[in-house]
Amino acid sequence: MQLYPSFSPRERTLFLFYALSNAGYKAKIGRVEKDVLVLLLPFAEEVYKLPFIKAGEEKYYVMDISSKQLKKLYSIMADFPKAEKVLSLHISEALDFPENEIGRKFTGKYPFSLSLNRNLLDFYATFPLCDLSVYFRAEPSKTFTNSMDKIVKIHLKGKSRPEQIAWLLDLVQQVFIHKPDVEVHKTEVYYFPEETAFYPYADCEDLSVFLSWLICRYVTSEVLVLYYPTHVAIAVECFEGREVFKFRNKEYLICDPSYRGAVPGKIIPACASLKPVIVSYSKQKRVK
Repeated sequence: MQLYPSFSPRERTLFLFYALSNAGYKAKIGRVEKDVLVLLLPFAEEVYKLPFIKAGEEKYYVMDISSKQLKKLYSIMADFPKAEKVLSLHISEALDFPENEIGRKFTGKYPFSLSLNRNLLDFYATFPLCDLSVYFRAEPSKTFTNSMDKIVKIHLKGKSRPEQIAWLLDLVQQVFIHKPDVEVHKTEVYYFPEETAFYPYADCEDLSVFLSWLICRYVTSEVLVLYYPTHVAIAVECFEGREVFKFRNKEYLICDPSYRGAVPGKIIPACASLKPVIVSYSKQKRVK
């Protein structure tokens, strides 16, 4: 639709409704103040901070950021014929956006430069805040992965699996600055790996997503996500080490990317005596 900027927001909304419905996806049209039309979509994943209406047990989210403070919303509850599929926010393949390459330089213990796609970052900025599983399972862009390959592979060559895990953990701890979202954004925000590499600060969820992707790509696909009441970390399958714990007959090593200087097996003191909720997300196979 960007090819036709003269189209009004109303026309774009109607077109999207028509295209999605005819492709078999559930969608509705809503009307808000001043007869403005908005697109209403259900998702397979839980979405946060967007207004919605319920049609039966299904939530239809208002896909218009300018309507977050809307007071009234009208819609027809009838479904479009043969539209039975629900959209998923899961990014299973690398998104292919036109290249608009920007770089970021890191200094300190691990000095390096990283290539990012500005167009993709702009897209992520509009992405609905949703279940954290979407971020852990997302496949980063080829520009980003190729750039990371050049940085990481040379340092992991010749190292044992525990040494590789320890190096990647230290890399994330040293390169990124941890700061809670409430201090930076005044609200909860999740980042995809490219966003963590771009923005100046990252929270525990973002750093865990980033480290999980690194380990899944370069070491092993066996990664668990550890959800504490106010903290997130990961655990990596490891056959060596004194600090391992067992989960489903496999041994794992806790890795806390938010706890700078902490070696594998250590978690922030506030969570040391707590039992986390353990979740396993399927990931891509590691690169050779």
